[in-house]
Amino acid sequence: MIKTGQSIRSFLLFSLLASISFVTLIATLWGYIESKHEVEELFDAQLAQYARVLNGTLRAKLDHQRLIGNDDVLVVEAWHSDDTLEDGEEYGEGGHKYEKKIFFQVWSGNRLLARSDNAPQSALSKLKPGFSSYQDGSHDWRVFVLVPGQNVQFVVAERDDVRDELAEKIAIEAFFPVVFGAPLLAWLIWLIVGRGLFPLKAIAMELRSKKASDLQPLDSKDVPDELLELVIAINALFKRLQNAFDREQRFTSNAAHELRTPLSGILLHAQSGQKQQALDAKNQSLCQIEKGAKRASYIVEQLLVLGRLEGQTTHHFSDIDLVSVCADVCESLRLKAAQKQQELLLVPSAPVFVQGVEMALMMLVRNLVENSLHHTPEYSRVMVDISVVGERVELSVMDNGPGIPEHVRHQVFERFYRVNGDRSGDVSDKGAGLGMAIVKEIAEQHGAQVKLEDNPGGGLLVIVSFPCIRVHPA
Repeated sequence: MIKTGQSIRSFLLFSLLASISFVTLIATLWGYIESKHEVEELFDAQLAQYARVLNGTLRAKLDHQRLIGNDDVLVVEAWHSDDTLEDGEEYGEGGHKYEKKIFFQVWSGNRLLARSDNAPQSALSKLKPGFSSYQDGSHDWRVFVLVPGQNVQFVVAERDDVRDELAEKIAIEAFFPVVFGAPLLAWLIWLIVGRGLFPLKAIAMELRSKKASDLQPLDSKDVPDELLELVIAINALFKRLQNAFDREQRFTSNAAHELRTPLSGILLHAQSGQKQQALDAKNQSLCQIEKGAKRASYIVEQLLVLGRLEGQTTHHFSDIDLVSVCADVCESLRLKAAQKQQELLLVPSAPVFVQGVEMALMMLVRNLVENSLHHTPEYSRVMVDISVVGERVELSVMDNGPGIPEHVRHQVFERFYRVNGDRSGDVSDKGAGLGMAIVKEIAEQHGAQVKLEDNPGGGLLVIVSFPCIRVHPA
């Protein structure tokens, strides 16, 4: 894993070099083992061939010596290269220096018939036909014994270090080019990795050149596949930031616009109260100041709620009993309904569970019920019902108030929109025109749909349709 402050280029350079060196070492060792095996087979074949050549060239002469009774041992002189080769040379016109590491013997029973001048005059132990090993104290020898006829043995031996040296040379010569080529390989890797990281550097330069207010997406054209996801994620972040800035700007503009009226009213009534001499007039001004302050406080509260809800796309959802939520909201608003002699009813229902956030669902239900209580006259009825329709659960809030004309229903979800400026016509109304905007935001976050219809008994019917999780039997 790349640590903080570590260069990706350096990490790739050293990692690739180490990996290549390790693999090359393993391949060299493997090649050495395989080469040694092949060399053993090649030299064994040569030993067998040498024995057959000796049999073909010396057999007739040895038979003639035995026929005439000549007991002399035939000694074949090898090439002595010590005085004719320069340092580092291995062969010359007369032969190869490795000739001293090869010898032969020819035996007839216990009698030595012929040998090379570097071969021992005594018989090697366990002269059995075929291949075997022999040790003379300082060196190991590979021995082949050929028995072409009765009482005749051709013994050919070769020192093992000849074979080991050849296998080592093959392995070293395979590994040395990699060692000496490592600097060139490192330079090439450095250039290639740098070229491969250039698009990432280009993205970094583009990001550094952006101003704080510039949240335009990065150009994803000609971006490598490995960086495309990064560019997409950065552009998505820019979009979220732009939305957050837009929400902040809207919040500021809306707050300034909506608070201007109540604050101007508070200031106007405060100035008027200071000029009034009569106590009743002062009290009336104080009463208007209190109403204006409450309205301003309510607007700020609703704006803050809407600001917190906007932009939230993930929640820790859990199974929520919608019936229980509605029961708690209705119970908390019964006193408010009683103040206007209104009847607030919750139709009994078995528990129905939806996925959501309990506090948000309570806010949705409360806004719907408060809107109905606020915009319907005294002695009216507001009814809350929960029903399961197919795989969805519908929350219905019905009132018998003035309702909303069909041609403007889509506008009630806009911020600060009020039907005819004020549904109730009450100048003391503290509604901010944000309740249905909050309802819409919460519904969208829970995958729900909001519909406005005419109440069959007159008034407004609001239906919020949620995906249903499960229903408990009554």
